[in-house]
Amino acid sequence: MGDEERERIASLYRLRQTLLDAEAAMGVATWPTAEKVVFAVVSYADSHQTPASVHDVECHELMSGYSRATLFRALEALKAKGVIESRVDAKDARVHRLFVAKRAD
Repeated sequence: MGDEERERIASLYRLRQTLLDAEAAMGVATWPTAEKVVFAVVSYADSHQTPASVHDVECHELMSGYSRATLFRALEALKAKGVIESRVDAKDARVHRLFVAKRAD
């Protein structure tokens, strides 16, 4: 193994540790991975004022490898935890938009 490859591995380790630390700080470290991924996709879209549809989340590259059933279980769990909301799209009632739930602080 060369120095360049060692540095890439070390960089990957630092990224993983940073991610774990951020998840712990947010209180999501114990969530199943699928829930963390769905929450990340919904949060990112919502933060850019482009709320994701369920279809958008399903097709997102971070969701590759997850079944549709897993996605829907994760969505239901996140709704039950009160961290995301689903609203019917104003222009198309067949589409449900996903938002980070507003928290009362």
